[in-house]
Amino acid sequence: MVAFMTNRFQLNDFYKCPLSAERMDLMAVSWKPIPLYFFGSGIIFTLAYFVCFLAMLQLKRHPSNILMLKLAIYDILQLSVNSTATGFFGFYQIDYCDYPKSIFIAGTIGNGAWLAGAPFAVLVSFERLAEVAGGRMSDVFTKRNFRTLLILLLFWEFYCFFIANPALFNSEAHAWFFAPSFSKNPDIYYNPVHSVINYGLPILLLAINASLVHFLLFKTNYHISQWLYKKKIQIIAQGLVLTIFHASTGIIYEIMQHYAVPSWMFIVGELSWQQSSAMMPVVYLTLNRSIQNQVMYLMIPKNLRFKWGIKNVKETIAQENNQNAGALYVAPPAPAGGAAGGCGAKVGPQPQVSNGIHWD
Repeated sequence: MVAFMTNRFQLNDFYKCPLSAERMDLMAVSWKPIPLYFFGSGIIFTLAYFVCFLAMLQLKRHPSNILMLKLAIYDILQLSVNSTATGFFGFYQIDYCDYPKSIFIAGTIGNGAWLAGAPFAVLVSFERLAEVAGGRMSDVFTKRNFRTLLILLLFWEFYCFFIANPALFNSEAHAWFFAPSFSKNPDIYYNPVHSVINYGLPILLLAINASLVHFLLFKTNYHISQWLYKKKIQIIAQGLVLTIFHASTGIIYEIMQHYAVPSWMFIVGELSWQQSSAMMPVVYLTLNRSIQNQVMYLMIPKNLRFKWGIKNVKETIAQENNQNAGALYVAPPAPAGGAAGGCGAKVGPQPQVSNGIHWD
């Protein structure tokens, strides 16, 4: 991308399409279910994730929430490419040489978001493990160390979006590849960093989430506090979803890029890439009660929520405090010379002091 921008937004020789390359028929469309599915589901998943993203912005700035916010940004960018753009290009049978600059930019965003989001997917799982296991792992998420980590990751994010090779759409496969279809030597587009991420991500996620399961089930009576899950199994389920789809995406795409595979594997790889991003809002909306509460707070008007008995955490605390304040009653002083004991004040029951946290 840096070379593209510094060259006045002109593609270099490796990405220039030959003059003999076929151009698309503007009237040709494909009514096959695959592109229609990707386009339609991409819009739905993106909207669902955006609502979750807005809900996350309302949560306190705990490391786990910051990591989920960063991961959400990159997942939404990926969905715009691996789902919506994939469906649109597939429907109109648009190949790289039909709109090379547009697809080059889209591929830069999609591939950059995948690479940039990989460390945050690992850190989301590692933060959960650190909170459960404690010890030296928790030092990573102290205020100073965590801020330093985020600053260092900015350099990695810059590399992913401005230096790493983009992925390019292939209309025949309905998938994204590093080498354009006209290339006679695909090896020159190979990026070893991408392979390190694709192979390293499954290993790290598997190791971290296996350790998390071990600690949750066998090592500790962990009190669920930060994420507001009902059961330990829900924490395990989120880690399992994160691991399965990220691991399968990395491995399948590495195989697709370097080996001859049947055409159905291209679709499986694209579906896996989509679900690695799309399943996160599903997990948040079904398992994470803090995000569920905030989504209801954002989507349902206040009068309807109170009518139906639905309140978020802040509203429940405010209601409790008002009730507690009304429970304290001090009687007026009795007139001088009145009945015995008239100088005493009658004090009602003491209120329950809220600690500012309500985990329902």
